[in-house]
Amino acid sequence: MTSPNEPAVSLLQIIQDKYSDEDLDQEFVHIKITKKKTASSVPGMLPIPQCLALNYMNISCPGDDAELSQLCCRVRELDVAQNKFTSWEDVFSMLKCMGSLHFVNLSSNLLDHSVNYDNNQVFSNITHLILNNTQIAWSTVESLLLNTFTCLEELHLSLNNYSVINNDNAHTYPSLKTLHINGNKFTDFTEVCKIGSMFPNLQTLVMAENQIETLPSEAEIAASLCNIQCLSISKNLIKEWSELEKLNYFPKLIDVKLLGIPLLEDYNEKIRRQFVIAVLPERILRLNGSTILIKNDEREDAERAFIRYYMEKDIKPSKFDELEAKHGKLDALVEVDLTLPDPTVKVILEPEEDDVALTRKETIMQISEKQTVGELKKHLVKFAGIPAKSMRLFYKGADSHFEELKFPSLTIRNVGDGDEFLIIPKH
Repeated sequence: MTSPNEPAVSLLQIIQDKYSDEDLDQEFVHIKITKKKTASSVPGMLPIPQCLALNYMNISCPGDDAELSQLCCRVRELDVAQNKFTSWEDVFSMLKCMGSLHFVNLSSNLLDHSVNYDNNQVFSNITHLILNNTQIAWSTVESLLLNTFTCLEELHLSLNNYSVINNDNAHTYPSLKTLHINGNKFTDFTEVCKIGSMFPNLQTLVMAENQIETLPSEAEIAASLCNIQCLSISKNLIKEWSELEKLNYFPKLIDVKLLGIPLLEDYNEKIRRQFVIAVLPERILRLNGSTILIKNDEREDAERAFIRYYMEKDIKPSKFDELEAKHGKLDALVEVDLTLPDPTVKVILEPEEDDVALTRKETIMQISEKQTVGELKKHLVKFAGIPAKSMRLFYKGADSHFEELKFPSLTIRNVGDGDEFLIIPKH
């Protein structure tokens, strides 16, 4: 990776440096850069892959158009995220040199809000565009869709700090099928509906990690998001079953992701899945990316579990009456605690070999996930025989390596049975 202090360079220079000494490989497209018409000799050939990824290279400009065109004429996918492009004119010059391109990732390049256009800057061949963390203004996005990227099918606009959409024109972009707006600052789904009205054929909307508490009305969905088949609202602030019931307003929805929402955080994984299936419309076939489709028998079990859980509750979700009318009144089962049990983990004390005061030991114990690293260290003082401030604490999950827990205020999450904690005394 290039140091941030080094001068910016051209894409052409990076390609020449990266591929001039590499061995030819059958997966590469071999482009001849000499003026000879024959390509029989290996000298003068560069093995340029059809999927070109050049991240963290300090690239800020394309380089010589003629040479770049010759090298990259068959490149189909270009990833130049985390570079130093700022000018759209430089970006357009680069894209002109790649006539076979259909996928472009420009994430984490701080591009100008202003764009100058001409008739040669229409890239109808590009169908997938990623502009995550570019801080691109929404007005610039619309301008690019209208004038430059006219045939996009998939667009990524995550981490751009959007909260309000000012859609001043009546243009629509019917080619777009998939939109990602993760990690923005939307608090009102009405703003997302404004986006939906621009893309009448949108089928997949991924909007995790925003700050949405309520879903839109049936009328709003009908006007702007009626073709959505796949929706991700994971890690939003949804707290009521009534909001999930609004998913029934999406007439074509079959695939939903809603991990990490406050409504479900107190249930274990099995109950979480059951209750969500019970509330979701019957046409939903896939939940949270599972490869296991929702079948009728699983749905019936889920609906019955939902009824039994809420039948003794004073406040019931509106879905309860609908399900009870369907299945009738059920007998109560033995009461089951649906909250997650504390995981059982192994804790190991591993002193240095020359530490005569301590010896290696280990134990099995239950720990609460609702505590911080600092609180866990205090809990382990009695076992370790050393003060919390003298501990280095490491954690290892089922399929991972030990990683140090350095931040005392960090809340411990996603710990499973059989996971391990390692204590190493500080010196």
